[in-house]
Amino acid sequence: MELTQLAQFKAIAECQSLSRAAEKIYVSQPSLSAALQKLEDELGVRLFERRKRRIFLNETGKIALSHVNIILEQVEKMKRDMNQYKRKENTIFIAFCDPGPLRYCIPKFSAEFPDIEVHYSRFEENGKEFDLLLNGINDIIFTSKAIEHNDVTCIHFITDKHLLSVPASYPLAKEKIISLRNIKTLEISQSNPGGSFLEKTKLFFEKLKPNIQLTLYDDPAVFNQILHNTNGITMNTRLVCHYRDDGPGRVLIPLAETELSIDYYICYLTKNKKWLNPFLTWVKECINNFEKEETV
Repeated sequence: MELTQLAQFKAIAECQSLSRAAEKIYVSQPSLSAALQKLEDELGVRLFERRKRRIFLNETGKIALSHVNIILEQVEKMKRDMNQYKRKENTIFIAFCDPGPLRYCIPKFSAEFPDIEVHYSRFEENGKEFDLLLNGINDIIFTSKAIEHNDVTCIHFITDKHLLSVPASYPLAKEKIISLRNIKTLEISQSNPGGSFLEKTKLFFEKLKPNIQLTLYDDPAVFNQILHNTNGITMNTRLVCHYRDDGPGRVLIPLAETELSIDYYICYLTKNKKWLNPFLTWVKECINNFEKEETV
């Protein structure tokens, strides 16, 4: 008895016609009829009642179909499980709460591990981040809060901090660190990438109005004009400056406010640690590099 025979039997039962079943599974009707006869001979029973041009399952056939459905469903499940395992060997699905870690990690990791296919996405934090791992759609998520769950491992990635980007000729360019609370008037331009860090930043700037004004630009081209072709004040971050060059005519100054920083965590199901090891090992190297930067 072969799986093909069982699949053919199922098709006949569903179509209640040898000719229609043959068309459905792309075999000739004589071949299908012969396969059915062989299956009945092997089982030692009749499976169908034949009436004119239609055939119907008899009671024995109904019992057989219930077993065939279970067998074929298990075969499909086995295929899905095997495909999922194969996918995990060379594919990683990562979701990010912010564009900063996304734009930093994806190009660098992909360049170092070209054989590993990375699929990435963005998500809004809503307290249900564990579901993003549990549903199997994502293998790793970058969050701004560690997930406290027995099945999840979280690694602190980086504390990202805002930096004020000012022209080198600007008076504030000489400062080693700046507190925006101590500045009477300042207009700051910023791109609008969305995400958790931006939401936290906007809440802080609401408290500084009207002395400090933050203007967000949805159009990256417009923001780049301000950044590179004017003397406007903008913001960068510790992470973003790894992939965005503000140019030689600008100075990046740390901001003192803790409200203008954010912690990122890498979270994954603990049981998946082994096959996620290439990414996790690479991340640890990044963390070490960030720690060295802090000490310089």
